[in-house]
Amino acid sequence: MTSLKKIYSIKKLQGKFDPDISHSDHVAAISLQLFDALKPLHKLEQEERLLLQAGALLHDIGYSINGSSGHHKNSMKLILKHGVEGFSEKQILMIANIARYHRKALPSPKHKHWVKLNGNEKDIVYKLSAILRIADGLDRSHRNLVYKISCKISPDIVTVYVEHFGELNNEIKSARRKSDLFKEVFRREITFIPKRF
Repeated sequence: MTSLKKIYSIKKLQGKFDPDISHSDHVAAISLQLFDALKPLHKLEQEERLLLQAGALLHDIGYSINGSSGHHKNSMKLILKHGVEGFSEKQILMIANIARYHRKALPSPKHKHWVKLNGNEKDIVYKLSAILRIADGLDRSHRNLVYKISCKISPDIVTVYVEHFGELNNEIKSARRKSDLFKEVFRREITFIPKRF
């Protein structure tokens, strides 16, 4: 199945459950910009980029079950229950974990779906979830204020330049707060420099 058809099947599941498609689409776009800008750091390929896109598009579908409370876990449940056409069972499990870890707790050996992944798959999910957490933070208000991301990678720190419309204070605070996994995975500090359009 082509990447385009896979994206169509992701969008189909998103359309069924996501109460704020505009937000999820925007978070996916930010995630992909971050993925591309951070390629020298994560060293992942197009296949993993598509897994990130899927996790980002589906990260909030759990809102349809019980509102905000535990929605990250409910997103995982829905992805595992309904699957995504064109992806293997293992890829679906990875997508579900990426969506699950977009907020709150970090991956743990106590999480039953996390332990089903092998070491390489966990490494990929760590990296992609770290990116998704930041992207979600950068659309904290669900107002699609960020339009362009670029990064400077140094040995000790990653500087993220955030071009935006409007007031971005809440988004920057949220991205900083949600950069915990990024710092752990990539062993670097991260800073955000807003550049108003």
